[in-house]
Amino acid sequence: AVGETLDQGASFASVESVKAASEVYLPVKGKVVAVNDELPGTPELINSDPYGKAWMIKVEIADAGQAAGLMDAAAYAKYCDERSH
Repeated sequence: AVGETLDQGASFASVESVKAASEVYLPVKGKVVAVNDELPGTPELINSDPYGKAWMIKVEIADAGQAAGLMDAAAYAKYCDERSH
C-alpha cells in the first residue's frame, strides 16, 4: 500500500500463470509511493508491455547504496546469456 515501507527482499506481489505462481521480491528497502491500480484488471500487460504500462509499484529508495548492484534489462539479459553457456 502507498506509504508502506518494505524491507529489501520483501515479497510485494505474486504473478500467476497457467503453470505456476511466483513471488516478486523488492531488491531494495524503500517506501511505496505509487501502486499501479490498472494492473490487476489487465494482467496481460506484464507480457505485452513489461517495461512500460506493467509497472507494479514505485518505491522511494531508503538507501541509495542498495541500488548500486542492480541491473537494467540489458545487463540482466547479458548475465543470463553468460550463465547459460
